[in-house]
Amino acid sequence: MRNSIGYGSAQLGAVAREDVAAAMTSYLARLRRLPALWESLESIEIRGHTDPRAIRNPYATNMVGSQQRALGVLLFLVGPDGLGEADRRDLERLATVSGSSFSRPPASCPERTRECYPEWRRVEFRPVLSESLRRGDWSRTVQGVHTATTRTEQERDPQKR
Repeated sequence: MRNSIGYGSAQLGAVAREDVAAAMTSYLARLRRLPALWESLESIEIRGHTDPRAIRNPYATNMVGSQQRALGVLLFLVGPDGLGEADRRDLERLATVSGSSFSRPPASCPERTRECYPEWRRVEFRPVLSESLRRGDWSRTVQGVHTATTRTEQERDPQKR
């Protein structure tokens, strides 16, 4: 969704709405194709970002703006013009919204310049995995994802057995 959200705005333009709906539809489909990962999914974080410009109290002002930006994307996706019914139900169950103000500039253009600021204003989707991953039960969970992925690939292409 690069360069699709204007300065001081949480609203998506028409092209951005199409792009974000297609991106989330594809994202959910990819996650579903990995059953062990899908079942380990605690949430899908929708995180908003801003550039550092603001007249008063830039961090706090932009924190609110980044949260509103992420919320605007979520409300569009679960609204009547957003996702299909199955995707909408899954996103309503899994979505969380957060904001990062301007604390995480994009790696592709981290400079505080007029040319980079459009890339700072963005929304990202991020899977948040279950508690078992966060508490350090990595080997069992990663092995489970690998095993399920291999099994799914074999089911799709029996010649890989």
